[in-house]
Parts: sequence; structure tokens; C-alpha cells
Amino acid sequence: MVRQGLPDAIEVLGYTKLYDALAAVTDLSFTTPPGEILGLCGPNGAGKTTTLRALAGIVPPTRGTIRICGHDIQREPLLAKAQLAFVPDEPALFEHLTVSEQSSSSPTSATTCRALSRGA
Repeated sequence: MVRQGLPDAIEVLGYTKLYDALAAVTDLSFTTPPGEILGLCGPNGAGKTTTLRALAGIVPPTRGTIRICGHDIQREPLLAKAQLAFVPDEPALFEHLTVSEQSSSSPTSATTCRALSRGA
């Protein structure tokens, strides 16, 4: 949907994610206008993390459409991903790397590594 000349920041239409016979998410639809904050709430196993990973283009939907700022995450992944930032709930840190090596190997973990080096 387009409001005030801007597409929705997030548009999810009929999103379904299946892992073999297990339905992690079934027919989820919602929109988030620009400037709004979205939170996903639910019990463990409800599909929150799977949905966030799909929004970030990490997990492809089995069915449905996901658009970020009007860009389909499957058909225009670079344009869609350029409009968002994703910080996983468990960043992949490698204990055998120094803080400097970790931050240079993954741009998304640079902030985490700086925080760890201050706490050490």
C-alpha cells in the first residue's frame, strides 16, 4: 500500500514458511507504515524469529510476498536489503578471533565487538 506518496516500510502478504511438514508461519499478513515501530510477540516456537529472518531475506518464504519499502525481498533482494538493518538475537562471535579480527570479518558485528572490548 502507498500512503502519502511513500510505500509501506514493511508489507507482508500471506507469508507462509514450511520446514518439510512443519508450518513455522502460516498465512501471516501485516503492513508497517514508514516511521512506525513493529514488535512481534508470542511464545517460543510461534514463528517470530523465522518471520524476522524472512524480512531480512535470510529465509525465503514458502508462499507469500514480503516487501521492504516497496521492494520484493525475493525479486529485488539488493534494493530491499539496502533499506533495512538486521541484528540477530545471537550474533555469531568466534572465540578464536581477536576483537579487531571479528569486527573486520563481519560489519554487523562491529558494534558488538566494540562493546565486548570495552567490557573486557
